[in-house]
Amino acid sequence: MKVPALFSELGPSPSTMEAGKAVDAYGAQSGFITQQNGGVQAYTQALWKGVGTWVELPPDRWPKEWHGRFIRPVVLLRIALYGHPDSGGLWEQYCEAMLMLVGFIMPDPEGWPSVFFHPELRLLLVVYVDDFKMSGPKENMSKGWSLIASKIDMDTPGEVNRYLECDHVVQHNVELKVGDHPYAHVFDKSLADPAAPAAAACHRTQDFWELGSINDVYMRHHMQPRKNLFLPDEDVVKSCHLSPFRFTSAIPCNNHEREGKQLESDPT
Repeated sequence: MKVPALFSELGPSPSTMEAGKAVDAYGAQSGFITQQNGGVQAYTQALWKGVGTWVELPPDRWPKEWHGRFIRPVVLLRIALYGHPDSGGLWEQYCEAMLMLVGFIMPDPEGWPSVFFHPELRLLLVVYVDDFKMSGPKENMSKGWSLIASKIDMDTPGEVNRYLECDHVVQHNVELKVGDHPYAHVFDKSLADPAAPAAAACHRTQDFWELGSINDVYMRHHMQPRKNLFLPDEDVVKSCHLSPFRFTSAIPCNNHEREGKQLESDPT
């Protein structure tokens, strides 16, 4: 026999970070602005619709006639009080219903939850719990906030400052190069991935040539001690245009420590 499990919690679906950035991009158009606002004690604006719940009030919230008459009185919960696991979902349902009453629609409720658009005013709104962030034509913003405030108790709208625990700084007429984009390496494979681990030091065992940019000379790296001086082959002399001088420098073998002071030079 199978017994179904019932879960009464209403999990809210807050907006994503991408949604907030989309509002920023939408408001960056010519003649558009972006503002943010907050709901006043947002959860408690929604009425309680869950399982009947009794709560204990602190003494400073008791009516005068309760003092001296009760010890630990309880009352029936009537609003979506902060702290209850269902309060966030109830507030979200209430907020969505109120916004739709004043003309906002939800273009993609499942893919972009808590994102609204007003077709007539061309306003794009994103709601994260009790934080409202909206962008659109400058001349329509005040009307949009007034519509929201007619159904939801709101603070005074202002410029974008702190949203999702991040301080936002708006700059205009800033020209960025392609390489300045944090994900430019995804589209241009010639750019290095900034998050890639540093390349491990190359441990060579064989001799090799390298053009020294500091002294502008060709260098022969000896990876093993030698008793005799090295004499390059004739083909190496011709291909590299070597001069009849040899420079011996105290340069470590590690690739990241190839700067050294010239110690001696002698003609070969």
